Amino acid sequence: IDESLEEVALKRAEGASISDVVLPILLEGVLLSLASMLPGILLGKWILEAGISPVLGWDPWLPLPVISGTCAAILLTALLGSVLPAIRVARLEPASVLGRRRDL
Repeated sequence: IDESLEEVALKRAEGASISDVVLPILLEGVLLSLASMLPGILLGKWILEAGISPVLGWDPWLPLPVISGTCAAILLTALLGSVLPAIRVARLEPASVLGRRRDL
């Protein structure tokens, strides 16, 4: 968000609403979290099979509710982590941001 502070201020000065500014940031956060879920699940499965199984002598197993709950928590964290700062930046006065006076 900090890298695009001036871009957000320009959009707001041109008449964009807060939701017009927040929506692309929200979509980016959701897409990044969705893109990381499958590799994360596969890496975790590999770690369990390569690290836990030889040590304990039994095959580790994760039930589907645990995996889906973890994915939901990751998605919620991505939503909050991208939307809350975006809303905060979108509510700033464009003139103060463009004049390099950040009142954060």
